Amino acid sequence: MPDSSAGPTPTSLEPLELVAIGAPTARLGGRPAPSDVLWRKHLALLIYLARSPNRTRSRSHLIALLWPDKVESRARHSLNEALHRLRSALGSGRLIVQGDSVTLSEDGLSIDVESPPSPEGRESESEFMEGFALPDAPGFEEWADAERPRWRARVVNVALGVGGRALDGGAHLTAAEIARSILSRDPLSEPGEKLLIRALALSGDCAGALHAFHLFSVRLEELAERPSRDLSALAVRIRTDSPPGRALTREPGLAPLSGREAPLRAAAALLADTFAGRAALILVQGRPGMGRTRFLAECESRLVLDGAVVAHVRPVEGDQSVAWSTLRALVRRGLLNAPGLPGMTPFDLSLLAGIVPELKARAVPRDALDQGEVASAFAALLTAIAEEAPVALIIDDANLADSATLSALGAALTQLQQTPVSVILAPVADDPEKPRELLHLEAQVGRSLRGALITLRPLEHAAILAVVEAMAPWCEDETERDRLARRLAFETGGSPLFLVTLLQGLLDVASLREHLVAWPRASETLETPLPMEVPGMVRLAILAQAARLDREAMMVLRAASVAGAVIDDALLSAMTGVSRAGLVTPMAALERRHFLRLEDGRYAFVSPVLAGVIARECLTGSEIRELRGRALAGLAGREDLESRIASGELRSAVEPGLPAFDLCLGLAHEAAGLRLARLARRALVAAERSISEVEEGRRAELERLRSELGLAAAPPG
Repeated sequence: MPDSSAGPTPTSLEPLELVAIGAPTARLGGRPAPSDVLWRKHLALLIYLARSPNRTRSRSHLIALLWPDKVESRARHSLNEALHRLRSALGSGRLIVQGDSVTLSEDGLSIDVESPPSPEGRESESEFMEGFALPDAPGFEEWADAERPRWRARVVNVALGVGGRALDGGAHLTAAEIARSILSRDPLSEPGEKLLIRALALSGDCAGALHAFHLFSVRLEELAERPSRDLSALAVRIRTDSPPGRALTREPGLAPLSGREAPLRAAAALLADTFAGRAALILVQGRPGMGRTRFLAECESRLVLDGAVVAHVRPVEGDQSVAWSTLRALVRRGLLNAPGLPGMTPFDLSLLAGIVPELKARAVPRDALDQGEVASAFAALLTAIAEEAPVALIIDDANLADSATLSALGAALTQLQQTPVSVILAPVADDPEKPRELLHLEAQVGRSLRGALITLRPLEHAAILAVVEAMAPWCEDETERDRLARRLAFETGGSPLFLVTLLQGLLDVASLREHLVAWPRASETLETPLPMEVPGMVRLAILAQAARLDREAMMVLRAASVAGAVIDDALLSAMTGVSRAGLVTPMAALERRHFLRLEDGRYAFVSPVLAGVIARECLTGSEIRELRGRALAGLAGREDLESRIASGELRSAVEPGLPAFDLCLGLAHEAAGLRLARLARRALVAAERSISEVEEGRRAELERLRSELGLAAAPPG
């Protein structure tokens, strides 16, 4: 027969939640526990049992712990009374008494100290049994004191993991905040200090990182201790690698790497394995403006910070036709004076000296018989350097590298699988002229070569909003930031380059800020042109891409830039004189170069900024007028509403006046009647721009219709 003291079956017990982090308390069934449970020694008894092996202690142990100042009989009576009251409040099955042992039932029991600290670090400022004391039970006090450092260590370990992941994902400031929280708990935590120093250095605050190291050293000196060699070496690298022009230098106000957390973590994991002695090939691809160069700079900073020898080059178009041009640049830009170079054999050094003139002072140049010999010599160079420190080779615009170097890199990596060497290549995505050797390397990633293929895609709204929050402090509230983020998402097509450059431009053009953050209004259209001059950096980036187009593709692009919202091959044929069949090749080139995208049989610019820059920079006023006239002729006779509205928009630009106004106003009525609000807005904007400000009567008619349609007034511009 079971012991009657065991009470009801465990399933009848109400859930008991014990809180030991912060001010101790208990909840029963989700409600505050009865006062008998919350009495200090009763609560101490429950928490102590919950933390005991098998949730069990002997009566004599509990008596000595909680009632040491009482004689045996009175202490035993106090324990029995405590058990009676607790069983009455919690259910007789919660405390199981068998012989000399007391057990706290597991059923429905939870205690916060046994759950992992939250990733958000909510417990980071709370202590175990905070503010709780039993002066007449010194044994319990000693136990609680011993539990506190264990809890702190768990919190710190979890926080270090969260901080490390934040740092890997590019959230430098978040990682620094977590590190400071760790150090507020444990000022002598070297892992916490290392996290803080790395986060500050990667954010560009090298002076702050060195100051933090100095303060930490002072704290250790007070205990007659010194920072570890690893931490001291980190500080030395920051001090010696942070002058202007080096990897750890950051431009003031540099935008955060938002929306790149997953790619950064993937790269960070591979680079960490490289430091452990395993080679890796990382290909970072994306269309122009997707932030490949910024991504590489982040990777380089981490590599430099961790003590790697880094060679970072960016070939230009002419390098493709010059054999070994990229290899020479790699040697010159980081490997020429690297530790370990003297360890090469004279034969291998002579082969490289035949390619890199700067090595002639070390060895007599020797001509290689074939590319295989050069690849082996280059592998020997990397091996010699890697014996002293991990090596990283970074090639931006890798699609412009010469074929010989790319072939040698692939062959060298095959020989260096168990060597701390990483190669990071950043080609333009979908480049039709990508070298065959680069395609071969891409095919080997994850197969014969350990590594990853990372594609940088357009930023989504959340990432754009994060950049806006960092770079537009003049936005006063969340609504303004959200509106600006949506407007910029439309304008830039999610391009980090365009996004950051436009925001930097707004820092200098304060008069446009109020207008932009009110845009788009609740009933306004995103198609209304951007009321600011496109910054020079964006213009240069777009024109650099356009310069790579052939004559025919450029002619089509210029026509498309003034065609309006309706761009199809029939219209472009009418505007350029090129047959629809003849447009296939140039249109494909414009898609590959990421100027246009195909949507439901029609083309659209990837970003409105692209169309604006091409029209302004690549066409004269008379050419724009001529092309608009051809577009009007090409749209003539089309019956679909969108084509007719596009024709109205063109007419309001080519022949502004009352006829164009009446045409666009009628189209707005028609679109509104069909509940096509977006088209109605476009027609109203075109109507407004077809008449001058002095024609008040017509403007009143426009406003009346606008009011009837429930549309907001169009912004000026």
